[in-house]
Amino acid sequence: MNSNNEYLRIARITGAHSLKGALKIQVHTDNPDRFSSGEVIFLEIGGSFTRYQIEGFNLNPGSNPILKLEGLNSRTDAEQLKGVEIFITREQAEATRNLLDDDSFYYYDLIDCEVMLNGKLFGRVLDLMEAGSGQILVVKGIQGRRFMIPFVKEIVNTDLIHSRRLIVTPPEGMLEV
Repeated sequence: MNSNNEYLRIARITGAHSLKGALKIQVHTDNPDRFSSGEVIFLEIGGSFTRYQIEGFNLNPGSNPILKLEGLNSRTDAEQLKGVEIFITREQAEATRNLLDDDSFYYYDLIDCEVMLNGKLFGRVLDLMEAGSGQILVVKGIQGRRFMIPFVKEIVNTDLIHSRRLIVTPPEGMLEV
């Protein structure tokens, strides 16, 4: 996620792919249509968001997805973008909310949700991080301490997310305060 509420991260550039400026990316969205030709994305470069139009995208099963942006035409241009995050606007995301199942949500819906533990307010969600084996909720407890909670259905119940509330049932000792 990004602390700027207007932009939502959907991918990260991991390297260059060809002499013509294609990019290898790591996708962070469940909606691959966000990378359709003609769609607009934003790269965060030096704290500023720069608009690009997508020229092409190849999901490339078994390997890194490949993204081609208009205006990037050399390997040198592409190599300079390694590590840069790719975003869409909140408005772009909301335009596709109707495509979600009734029990689905966007990750940014988690931010600032109340986190309940044993029927009591435990804290609020600050962020969602990518980890090697999945996502981690970053929660600020009511005492101000930060906690990392694996975002898995066995620990985090999202049934009340539309009420801005999550219920956590962590293994014993995980959230010692």
